[in-house]
Amino acid sequence: MKTNQFRFPIISLFVLLFLCTSSLAAKVVWDGVTSPANVIASQGGKHLVINGNFGDIVLDPGPTTIYADTSDVVVTLKSNHADPLNGPVIRSSNHESQLILRSEPQTKINFLLENADLTFKGAHSKKQTPLLIFIAPGSNVDFIINDGRAISFTSDKRSGGTKVFCRFI
Repeated sequence: MKTNQFRFPIISLFVLLFLCTSSLAAKVVWDGVTSPANVIASQGGKHLVINGNFGDIVLDPGPTTIYADTSDVVVTLKSNHADPLNGPVIRSSNHESQLILRSEPQTKINFLLENADLTFKGAHSKKQTPLLIFIAPGSNVDFIINDGRAISFTSDKRSGGTKVFCRFI
């Protein structure tokens, strides 16, 4: 009986290709259903999707870090179906939340505002609880904004505001 001598190597090759391509497309999704992870690093996923379809994205108390450590991190937005022109809202919890944007000198974080706006707000029901955004010294953070799109660091009637800190060396 004649058998195919190449069956095992071919199957191994397909498995290897599948694993490599799935890791290349690795992404992390922030939505209004679950709390975002406390650290998003380019080793864990080079693509962050902020999805506003399920409500505001509320950060956990304390720091949440987006860190471009070994390669660039690309942040894209998915707009709210109910109001497609307005994009997602990232806000603080009722206890102070911080969003830390950090990159190595050879990498950067790119926020792409192509089809939706991006809004940062403080806690929903506590005026005295802002969202703190800190861009780490020496970090490269780009907000790439298409025509008609906007980024807002703001508050509403019941929420705390947003404070952005940049330190240059």
